Amino acid sequence: MAYRLSRRLLMWWAVAVLAISAVHIGADRLSLGTVAHLLAEGVLVVSLLLFPYYFLRRRVIGPLASIRETARRITGGDLTARSDVKSPEEFHDLSETINTMVGQLVSTYAQLRNSNVILEKTVKERTSDLSIERDKLSAIFRSIPIGIIYLSPEGEVIDANPLMEEIIGLPPGRLKGKDAAMLPETAIREALTTGGLHPDINQGDRHYAVSSNGVFDGSGNLTGLLKVFADITEEKKLERKKADFASMVTHDLKSPLT
Repeated sequence: MAYRLSRRLLMWWAVAVLAISAVHIGADRLSLGTVAHLLAEGVLVVSLLLFPYYFLRRRVIGPLASIRETARRITGGDLTARSDVKSPEEFHDLSETINTMVGQLVSTYAQLRNSNVILEKTVKERTSDLSIERDKLSAIFRSIPIGIIYLSPEGEVIDANPLMEEIIGLPPGRLKGKDAAMLPETAIREALTTGGLHPDINQGDRHYAVSSNGVFDGSGNLTGLLKVFADITEEKKLERKKADFASMVTHDLKSPLT
């Protein structure tokens, strides 16, 4: 484009030079006075100067201003803006390139918006599913007929079901956040603060079998301890009855017949 513009301006300069020369020659032949001669040259020079200005404004400044205004609207967020410069050819190509880029941007934005809608829907569905599963697990955790307590690696009570609170003897909601080592000194506290299996611990008139399992993250780091207190009181009573019955039978067998 710069080459074409330079060529056109050079041609116009050549025309201007020829025109001024022609005025000089015509004035000499017509024997015009100095004032008339200067006036004719002035009119010609002004006319010749106005034409390049008009040319530049119509062919360069105007199209550039139109393209700049379109670019300003696009950067301002108006993706409906389009450039409609038709000429010269170079500016028309630039205008079409801008329009193509905006069209591609609109298409990409629409795809991203659709993907975002799908992602939001998926997240909502997964969140709903997780909420349902959490509620199920919470219902099981709260109603299961064994005591369950979850401790941090440092021994802080993270959570416990109602039966566990009842076993320890604390009101509902008072066990969470306590240090297991600071609970009253009982067989229950010993089971909470030591690892391994406790096949039979006694708390009042109840008997419990305690198991302990570590909870690990994906990297194998210990994140907590899950302890389960199973009430074996009825089993112990049954064992005692069996032992008493066996003792009675043995005693009767040893006694002489009368």
